Amino acid sequence: MATQTIIPKQRSVAAAGSYRCRALLPGVMLVTLLWLAGATAVHATECNRAMASPLVHVTLPGSPFTALPSADGCWLFVSLTQPRPEVAVIARANGGLTLKRMVSLPGWPMGMELTHDGTLLIVADGPNVVFLDVGRLTTGNSNPILGYWGVGGASRPGSIYVNVTADDRYVFVSNEALGTISVIDLARTRRSGFARMQVVGSIAAGVGPLGLAFSSDQRFLFATVLSVKDRGWSNRCSPENDPTAVADHPEGAVVVVDMKLATTNPGASVLRRVPAGCSPARIVASRETGKVYVTVRGSNELLTFTERELAGSTGVADPRGKAMAVGQSPVGVALVDSGRKVVVAGSDRFHTGAAGSALYVVDGARVGVDAMPLRSIPSSGFPREIRTTADGRTLLVTNFDGGSLQIVDLERALWGPGRGHHHRLHA
Repeated sequence: MATQTIIPKQRSVAAAGSYRCRALLPGVMLVTLLWLAGATAVHATECNRAMASPLVHVTLPGSPFTALPSADGCWLFVSLTQPRPEVAVIARANGGLTLKRMVSLPGWPMGMELTHDGTLLIVADGPNVVFLDVGRLTTGNSNPILGYWGVGGASRPGSIYVNVTADDRYVFVSNEALGTISVIDLARTRRSGFARMQVVGSIAAGVGPLGLAFSSDQRFLFATVLSVKDRGWSNRCSPENDPTAVADHPEGAVVVVDMKLATTNPGASVLRRVPAGCSPARIVASRETGKVYVTVRGSNELLTFTERELAGSTGVADPRGKAMAVGQSPVGVALVDSGRKVVVAGSDRFHTGAAGSALYVVDGARVGVDAMPLRSIPSSGFPREIRTTADGRTLLVTNFDGGSLQIVDLERALWGPGRGHHHRLHA
């Protein structure tokens, strides 16, 4: 497994507005030319060229939470929570990565999403949600921070994840500490030039809302909560750092939200809470298959439901998801192979498993049938989030404790010749 370090020996510091932008390569003109060239198909091909090794760990200047690729694959944005709260801006070209700059944020940058038009980066930042201009991030021209939103007062919402609707109209924010999901009218906020944050309201979700995923038709929002304490559910889950202890809290759930009500009357938008094991963490929905996958951290499982089951269309009040064991404390999850396969990050974040950290590749159709994943890939230091590039060929895995970004070439690392499974992914 190859290791690449992209930390330069020297850094220059340039202040702009309320953030610090540390330029790591001089020459704004060169960066601008690269940005303009990124619009061409030829440059996009160069950006997505495979790295020399199918598995590469790239050392980063901090603990990475989320890594997001731009639509053309030419840029990566990585949130770092420590030692300083920053977003790393990384250029990707010719099978290599170059750290261009670091942008400081005021809180603890964690979950992030790009708008579908590719122009706005939205960051869950602990006490805030921060909106950044992608063009300014990549060129380094002027302050990229367009605005902030926070609950305000003495509350510390612990905003940890965000998601944006397919039309870029609304942003949903999971506030782990408050147990709520905030709804922001992004379209109206943008029209105001971010001078006024247009907040629709909040959804009372449960204990520790985390993952957010939309149904394929955008009629429902599916959100994970770590525990549900207001439904009379029995205590069946032990503390995650001591799985042999006596069960002291109920299981968590997938909270099903009606999107029409969420954008008009959020307080009345929760349709149901579907039991989902001990500490469900992340959730993804496959447009191609209509299946929804949930990593269940305390139960060491991957659960799968259908969208119809979660929405209540099957008539089953509390459907139980089909399960597969996927390592210790699974967290991150991503879909590959047109939604037919699932990659799960077994984080071992509480160091309670003998196997340690690893990535697990699962046939989505075989969850609940097979006892084991198709295969595992070594990882290190709490793999937290997994994202795929737009061409479907590369996985981006943030190793939080390891301080690295793991780049996985899917074609060679998973199903290439001599790997035991000869399926080839297509862009």
